[in-house]
Amino acid sequence: MKATNLHIGAKCVGKDELVSLVEKLHNGQHFSYIIAATWGKIWFEDFESFWQDRKDVLRESQWGRAFGENAEVRWREDEEGNGFLCRWIFEGISPPNVDAHQYPKENLEQLEQQDQTFLLWGMPLWEDGKWVRDEKNRRVWYVTRIPRPLTYPIDDQLAELWEQGKVEQRCPLCLRVRFYLWQGQPMFDRFVKLEAHCKASARRES
Repeated sequence: MKATNLHIGAKCVGKDELVSLVEKLHNGQHFSYIIAATWGKIWFEDFESFWQDRKDVLRESQWGRAFGENAEVRWREDEEGNGFLCRWIFEGISPPNVDAHQYPKENLEQLEQQDQTFLLWGMPLWEDGKWVRDEKNRRVWYVTRIPRPLTYPIDDQLAELWEQGKVEQRCPLCLRVRFYLWQGQPMFDRFVKLEAHCKASARRES
């Protein structure tokens, strides 16, 4: 399937510039989730909640991604530790105007897209027939192999698939990833959204 109306940009920014770049690219609407990682901690949260409470974490992060169904920006710390190498992909919509390197449109028009889903760690944690929530009212997942509780920024509509019995309560959660291919080989990828694995399997079979 051909990728349509694709925009890819890249830019190097200083430590103090990352927050403003992500905020400008988000433009109040484009990102639903964010992952930010330091050597000791990883946050995987709802974008708006994270942005209100912890956006300054980005300056100290080593890597991260903010993403939604139509757009993603990712960053990683440069080798000197002085700034970040950033890249963003917008599909089907035009990105906000940012002074950056833009990949040639004629090259991007040749790319094909392919979606895959990847299982995340853990299963929903249930007690007395209810989904356990943490102190921030987030639904808790549990991993017996670590063991530790996890929280993922699933929205209410997705959570209801489990809570209303529309999928098995032990059905895993997965991350949808979109690959952009050139002659069958992946050139770029971006995160899209979270979804129930059973739901994804059913869609592929239909």
